[in-house]
Amino acid sequence: MKAPEKNISTAGTWRKMLAARLIHNAAARVEQMPDSRVKVYVKTVRPWFLVPPLSWVLPLRRERGTVLDRLGTQVWNLCDGNRTVENVIDEFAAAHRLSFHESRAAITSYVQMLVARGAMAIVVDE
Repeated sequence: MKAPEKNISTAGTWRKMLAARLIHNAAARVEQMPDSRVKVYVKTVRPWFLVPPLSWVLPLRRERGTVLDRLGTQVWNLCDGNRTVENVIDEFAAAHRLSFHESRAAITSYVQMLVARGAMAIVVDE
């Protein structure tokens, strides 16, 4: 039986992802809540099919808000555009006594959600 070959491109992809920087969406509106959480508002884009008379029945919100919990607010504050993903993972791991891999799993899934909602962007330096 032949041993599986290492996928070199996967390792390179992880290195690029860890070297990338996380920045906030400049168009997002951030609101500090009284309990030290953050609410991020992102403008929505009207779908092509939402024209009158359909738009009269289905109103479109101009902004979509995402409330970040206490841990999410910490991640949000770490993503200042200067730190790399690896730096954010290291600092989060140190603050919560996690291993690098536990922190990486949490941070990457959370950042993926924020990117999908349009609150954050990933900048890959070549």
